[in-house]
Amino acid sequence: MVTATVPWSTEQPVVSVIGPDGELVAVAQTGAKHEVVIPAGAITGFERMRADIGFVARDVPGYGFTIYRPDTGEAASARSASERGGSSIENEFFIVEADREHGTLTVTDKRNGRRLSGLNHFVDGGDRGDEYNFCVPEDDSLVSEPSAPPAVSVSESAGFRSLTVAIGYRLPARLSSDRQSRGEEPCEERIVSTVSLTDGVPRIDVSTVVDNVAEDHRLRVHFPSGMRVEVSKADEHFGVVQRPVELPQWDRDTWFEEPVGTYPQKAFVSVDDGRFGLTIANRGLPEYEILDESQGATIAITLLRCVGWLSRADLSSRRGGAGPQLQTPGAQMLGQHLLEYSIIPHDREWASANAHVLAVQFVRAMRARWQNHGIGHLPAAASLLDVDSTAFQVSAIKRAEDGDGVIVRLYNTLDAPAEGKVDLTPVTGDVSMVNLNEEHITDVPRVGRGVPIAARPNEIVSLRFRRA
Repeated sequence: MVTATVPWSTEQPVVSVIGPDGELVAVAQTGAKHEVVIPAGAITGFERMRADIGFVARDVPGYGFTIYRPDTGEAASARSASERGGSSIENEFFIVEADREHGTLTVTDKRNGRRLSGLNHFVDGGDRGDEYNFCVPEDDSLVSEPSAPPAVSVSESAGFRSLTVAIGYRLPARLSSDRQSRGEEPCEERIVSTVSLTDGVPRIDVSTVVDNVAEDHRLRVHFPSGMRVEVSKADEHFGVVQRPVELPQWDRDTWFEEPVGTYPQKAFVSVDDGRFGLTIANRGLPEYEILDESQGATIAITLLRCVGWLSRADLSSRRGGAGPQLQTPGAQMLGQHLLEYSIIPHDREWASANAHVLAVQFVRAMRARWQNHGIGHLPAAASLLDVDSTAFQVSAIKRAEDGDGVIVRLYNTLDAPAEGKVDLTPVTGDVSMVNLNEEHITDVPRVGRGVPIAARPNEIVSLRFRRA
């Protein structure tokens, strides 16, 4: 689903867009019509009005573009998003239903009949730690149920439907005065999740807005997988790392910090039992934990950690301080926060199901832009870079530091050797392999349309493409 701001006329609204093969794609008006400031003497009327539209762009080439032309048909207006009753949405891949008592999600995968319950479950606990380490209060109390039944609404538009779940949680406002437990004074935390399904996209995207009014707490969102697993698999710098779910025994006499199950991630974390898998992608939420619960492994994503100190010397999870003991009231994260993540159920493990591709597509969403100066000599669709193997992820396309050619950098995400072919389509000259300093290693021949590459697990490959 992409959105763009286009010229608008009430008499001739944009009711669809025309794809490269002449196909008509329905659009939805996603924003209010508005008037732009036009200099005196300039053309008015149609050019003065603008409106935001959305539509599903299919089969756009990777690192490329597809041109769609606005179509002003005879219909009275473009289809706007409309609300309806009920508590579920679906596309060709999933049925997503909101629990009207708890506010959690149940997902049915229509491809295999698999059913996942209790997803998008918010769990809040106390945090007496600092900006370095989490520390659970000695007498903690978890809040995992809403203070009242959630409000649920459904909205539909062309190629897109969403489910909104608004929940209130009654939380302790802060820690007790001795910092050993959560305080008695309550406050009301409001959490609103918009769950979206797009035609043709096997992913469940979630946008959550949290109005945080509490201090000294950690808010996480849980995704029960229903599977028994021993390791997690998380995207990291230049690869995917496996980590054990079980923690080592803490040696209090010699270890400086208590071992914890929270780990860093970049685009996604995934668990699987060989038959089924569950991947959670994120935009800027770098911490996860796999909880070994009675019903199986649960993925917990940290949404907010709210603390008031840079460092403290009285933590039970760490011996001594880790830095200056300074108060940091801004780290309490008060106010409104937008948190975005995506649920990706799949068969097998993440690599064979291409869950990492879906995760990266979520993190780096496709963009649409209205071009008011025509398209010149551009084709209807084209790609700058072609990579024929999903084992490789592109980390850079840039001009060489010395100005001689274009650098394309990739890495093998798999824990096994991988091969593929890479082609920077507009550049037809010599290709060489270089190191990270862009120093020459060896020339690489073109074979047909592209350059063959091979890489060990997590190996980085840098290529220099020169003009003919």
